[in-house]
Amino acid sequence: MSKFSRMITRSNERATLFSRMIETLGVDIVPAAAANETAVGSAIRGCLACAASAECRRFLDRRSAGAAGKAPAFCPNRDLMRSMPRQT
Repeated sequence: MSKFSRMITRSNERATLFSRMIETLGVDIVPAAAANETAVGSAIRGCLACAASAECRRFLDRRSAGAAGKAPAFCPNRDLMRSMPRQT
């Protein structure tokens, strides 16, 4: 596998983790992005660069959508996720 292919694979995996995390936390990403697009962009980049993808995957595998009240301590987006609006 080429370096470029590995980079694309990693980006896709991290995007999936980000999506799963906001779903698990019940974050309503549309109004969050509308209110602060820069912060949401930073959160996405933070997830792409995160070194805790294995821990994240395990955390998410143990929870269902809307089940987790807050992001885990290892998450670089924990504080930001806490401030985002929740789905009703």
